[in-house]
Amino acid sequence: DFGDNPNDAQFCVNGLVWPDRTAHPALTEAKFLQQPLELSLHAAGNLPSQLQLELKNRFSFLTLASAALEVDGVLNVSVGWEVISDAKEDSQLAQGTVSLPEQGLAPGETLRVKWDAGLPSMWEPEGRVPIAGEAWLNLTVSLNHDQSWASKGHVLAWRQFQLELPESARVPRPLIHPASLPGLRVSETRVEGEDVVVVHGENNFSVAVSHSSGEIMNVASDGIQFLHAVAPCLYRAPTDNDKGGYFSFAAAWKKAGLDRLLATDVQVIATQHSPGIVVVKSSWHLCADVDCSSPGVAVDATYTIYGGGDVVVKMKLTCQFGIPYLGRVGLHLKVNPKLEHCSWLGLGPGECYPDRKASGIVACHKSTVEKLHTPYMVPSESGGRADTRWIALQNKSEDGVGLQAMPCHGTKPMQMSASRFSLETFDKATHDHELVKDDVIHLHLDAHHMGLGGDDSWTPCVLKRYLVPPSTFEFSVRISLLTAAFGANVDEVYRTTFE
Repeated sequence: DFGDNPNDAQFCVNGLVWPDRTAHPALTEAKFLQQPLELSLHAAGNLPSQLQLELKNRFSFLTLASAALEVDGVLNVSVGWEVISDAKEDSQLAQGTVSLPEQGLAPGETLRVKWDAGLPSMWEPEGRVPIAGEAWLNLTVSLNHDQSWASKGHVLAWRQFQLELPESARVPRPLIHPASLPGLRVSETRVEGEDVVVVHGENNFSVAVSHSSGEIMNVASDGIQFLHAVAPCLYRAPTDNDKGGYFSFAAAWKKAGLDRLLATDVQVIATQHSPGIVVVKSSWHLCADVDCSSPGVAVDATYTIYGGGDVVVKMKLTCQFGIPYLGRVGLHLKVNPKLEHCSWLGLGPGECYPDRKASGIVACHKSTVEKLHTPYMVPSESGGRADTRWIALQNKSEDGVGLQAMPCHGTKPMQMSASRFSLETFDKATHDHELVKDDVIHLHLDAHHMGLGGDDSWTPCVLKRYLVPPSTFEFSVRISLLTAAFGANVDEVYRTTFE
């Protein structure tokens, strides 16, 4: 920036805090991995009452105690626990505390206690709680008194454990029957110079699929355009680590043209499956050159459109020989910019990626699209949240008009990001203030996402288990409109199924 040469560019500001001393996302991960208590869960059986908690004091000189011991070298802490479900509202099922021995937990000492939360009654049919399928135990250790280095309530350690649930604990997921769906009809028309298939339904519900690209180009209802595009995506805006080395990941992606793929050989066929269900099958070839002289990707997409305001997108992507390791494999949705309030069931609350997510907690988190952005020194892929079960974008924070998207048909929880900045904008900008907002929200839902790496930044250094090698990928995503006509309760949508 100042004409000094040689220099280390942004690598002179790559610590665990930003230059203004606010926390970098990696600081939370470092804190978790270095926390002074080791927390673990041991099962003697399948019932909650048979679980045992183990706490190990990793301090070298400090004793941990629940009671206030007026002795040097003793740290007074509280150990709290809660059990939460996958419901958006009223998710806490139980809570309590764990008492440490009267003499405290000495440095290096381990304590194992029986955890009896009184939960078995919740697993019985008459006392069943609203769980779609998952529940977690959260442990938190915090300070009971102010210290010279932290205030009362400061969290020393935390960990989350997923609980095994007996089938009796789950509320059956309501099945949406085809006969109950409002009717749909199919037409062919031209929109903005393109030939499109349009599926129409009640409440002015419509879905348009382009004959030129094979992609969904519009999803609307009651005069609101919720989606401007739904397309496969195989490219991420390169991070500092992605650019490291002569044979960097970023260089390989650019060489393969993953940032500028074009659709050729497009075929689109619509079929009326039943009065309330239309299936649109699309196939096309993605490559960087019009003549397809470079390696490409074959796309087979199935859009199942339901009269109740749902679209299930099933993708099959087949990579040709020569495609490099991929930054992501998923969907790119262009969403109405007014749907800026974001909630999701998955890891959070902060940024997390496949190889940097140990500190995350699965819960229903809330934010805005603007606050999801992470202001890296050089703009790049950022703001992701891992293991997402569903995400909702709405025009207000509670039960607003919007849309909800979730993996379905056996697809595992996905990597999610939502931003007002496009991949192209991230690519061009060299400073955060140079980013210019688009007139849409860019929502990415990735079935596969490469890790961030970081062993060094001068060679491609992502560990093998976090790489995404080229292959044939299949995944499905359900997109549901949240409106007064179709229903705006994300818990109810999440619990229903077409399967």
